[in-house]
Amino acid sequence: MVDANRSLGLDSGIAIFNPIPQEYSIPQKETEVVIEEAVRECNRLGIVGKDITPFLLQRVVEATHGRSLTANIGLIEDNVRVGAEIAVSLAALENRSSVPPPNWNTPAPAEEYSPVDILVIGSMAVDLTCTMRTALRNTMEMQTSHPAKIHTTAGGVAHNIALSTSYASSCSVRLVTSLGSDPEGAWLREYAQNVGLDVAFISGDAETARYVAIHDKKGELVVAAADMNIIESFKKEDIQREIRRAKASFVAFDGNISPATIQTILEECAPETRGGIQNCSPLNVVLFEPTSVPKAAAIFQNPVKLGIFPKHSISMITPNVFELKAMFNAAQKNGHFEGAEWWSVLDSFKLTSQFRQGGYTTPIH
Repeated sequence: MVDANRSLGLDSGIAIFNPIPQEYSIPQKETEVVIEEAVRECNRLGIVGKDITPFLLQRVVEATHGRSLTANIGLIEDNVRVGAEIAVSLAALENRSSVPPPNWNTPAPAEEYSPVDILVIGSMAVDLTCTMRTALRNTMEMQTSHPAKIHTTAGGVAHNIALSTSYASSCSVRLVTSLGSDPEGAWLREYAQNVGLDVAFISGDAETARYVAIHDKKGELVVAAADMNIIESFKKEDIQREIRRAKASFVAFDGNISPATIQTILEECAPETRGGIQNCSPLNVVLFEPTSVPKAAAIFQNPVKLGIFPKHSISMITPNVFELKAMFNAAQKNGHFEGAEWWSVLDSFKLTSQFRQGGYTTPIH
């Protein structure tokens, strides 16, 4: 709350109320009687100005046989404790490089994880969706604000895949992701627990991922922006560990992760690697969800090394038509169509020249 207040440039103060610890508390009715009597005596004796407070405090201490003094000291000590915790957490939010935040992403011991059928690797994020009340995409005036309805939800492509799969399938599903040591991360952790989603949180030093989408009044997407820095920074050893723990037969990953992480996943899912993992089930499917046009090309970037059918590294890809075009352009740019082995696969589909020119006709058998 303090960090958000500062980030918005607000100059207002923030009042934080800390109740007195139970062991030092005195019943309210008892203290009211004592204070009222001390005030009456103060008025009777004609005490005024700066002498009032010391007199009242002394009389209350005497009337409670020292319990009020003990209570005040206990409250001061507890205020110091709360203030110190707030200061440490605030420093962690403002300067992660010098003050280590509470490590909520500490990996659990291996014995706490059982194998799962499906493992999903990638983003879990706070989604902010803004839907315009009156504006349409093609007529929206830019460089100004618009009335909108805004709501916040848990999101992230990998999260969406894991959650929907866990609801639609009887298979066990686990999400591998990272959250920041910030209020958004705490909210998503609580959310995951509430919906019963199995999540393996791995270490991360950035803020929790965020996604902002702007829709027109018909719900059509106008533009979106994503801060996935923490997802792009997955460490190789964390991904290796979670894949080996899960021993899943189906592994999916989204385009928010880095090409280096993609290569780590492909290496860990390779038959020769999985053969060395004890009690590891055969891997049937490796799925790539391209996520967006800019990120769809990630599988064609260094250091990713794709195998070619029948020794393919990825079994399934789920692009829309725009992402598919971006993937084609990236593959072509990086010379993936220059080898004869690629064309032998394409030729096996028996596509006609009309198909390659934009039309489609059923091949003659």
